[in-house]
Amino acid sequence: MSKLDRALVHITVQYDVLESSIRRILREQLYPFQFKVQLLKPTDLPRRQNFCEWVNRKINEQAYFVSLIPSTDEAGYTREGVINIPTWADEIPYAIREQHFQFLSNCLSCCHD
Repeated sequence: MSKLDRALVHITVQYDVLESSIRRILREQLYPFQFKVQLLKPTDLPRRQNFCEWVNRKINEQAYFVSLIPSTDEAGYTREGVINIPTWADEIPYAIREQHFQFLSNCLSCCHD
């Protein structure tokens, strides 16, 4: 067994990734990125339910209301820029130019197929 094969087995076991995936990552010179998730808090459920009820009321008032909601295929966006976190990419993403505002606001978008 070559050093490369031993290293691949070690990486496969350590990171629980298929050997074929590791070979593809090396062959295509991809860069790894980690997903970042936000912890849901107990106080989030009532706020989400209120939001859903509000959206339902708005849809009852205006059937086309949902079409007025902006959406994107990006992971998220704020007033400070777009945040797109890929799992793997063939180049390192460019850094977001930071802009500071007096009040920070976030916008969560719902993506669907």
